[in-house]
Amino acid sequence: MFLSVAVGLTVLFCGSSVLLLIHNRDLKNHNRALMLGGTEAWAVAMAAREELQRAQEGWHQTVADLKLARDEAIAANHARAMFVAGMSHELRTPLNAIIGFSEVLELELFGAVGSPRNREYVSDIRESGQHLLSMINDILDMSKIDAGKMALHEGIIDVVHMIASCCRIMRTRAADADVDLEVDVPQDQPLHIMADEVRLKQVLFNLLSNAVKFTPAGGKIRVSARESGQRDLVITVQDSGIGIAAEHMALVFEPFRQVDDSLGRRAGGTGLGLALSKALITIHGGDLQLASTVGEGTIVTVTLPNLISQLVPAKGPQLNEGPERVLSWLTEN
Repeated sequence: MFLSVAVGLTVLFCGSSVLLLIHNRDLKNHNRALMLGGTEAWAVAMAAREELQRAQEGWHQTVADLKLARDEAIAANHARAMFVAGMSHELRTPLNAIIGFSEVLELELFGAVGSPRNREYVSDIRESGQHLLSMINDILDMSKIDAGKMALHEGIIDVVHMIASCCRIMRTRAADADVDLEVDVPQDQPLHIMADEVRLKQVLFNLLSNAVKFTPAGGKIRVSARESGQRDLVITVQDSGIGIAAEHMALVFEPFRQVDDSLGRRAGGTGLGLALSKALITIHGGDLQLASTVGEGTIVTVTLPNLISQLVPAKGPQLNEGPERVLSWLTEN
């Protein structure tokens, strides 16, 4: 009896020892696996950390490069603006003298210039000088707008009078090109707006000049103005010219870009007219849109805010400006 119990205890002890040995072996294997996994995880973490450091260094280098490129661009833009301003002044001074003296010769204020051919040459000199001066002024204005230094001198504008004045000046050029220029503005409804009259006239002259330039003989140009439902002023210049292809529409508002066609090349110009006009309308808080069909013509729509519905008349007589004021004075006297 005692022997059987001892044998059973011995067997139980041996079994427990074996189980403990197996469990200990499993624990060692598990610990070894954990250590191996931890080492691999640590290696992966270190590799990720090094990669993150390299990415941060690359990012800092990219930021530094971008800052350097920005500073260089600002410096180059400033140098360009200074160069354009200086050159514009240096060019406009002798040009004004050339234009002024050619006008004196053309009017023969100090005596006859001789043969008719000499008068033609003097007229060509004056017109060429005025054309060059106009291009220089456009380039200078575009530089001012790019630099954010274009200042507006706003006042109350009689839109109907402004459009009539611009069209009256452009009518001679349209007649020379055998193009009919029509004006459709409300005569019984006054339209007044708060804006810079000089700049709006500049825009209108650019649009009318383009319309005359790209409308073949026998064509028609129509200028209209109206009040929109949102109390805005809408000016439309429509022509029956050659039109613009759809693939070229994105280029017309880029400075110094011209649509590549034979008539456009013959017409010449700097390619600043539409870009400058859109920029001037934008700084007024307005919008300039263009729609065109090849062979049918182009419609330019200018929308401007600050339309004045009621205008209080000023006291005293109101004189027109420029040549119209002189004509009014001559009539009265």
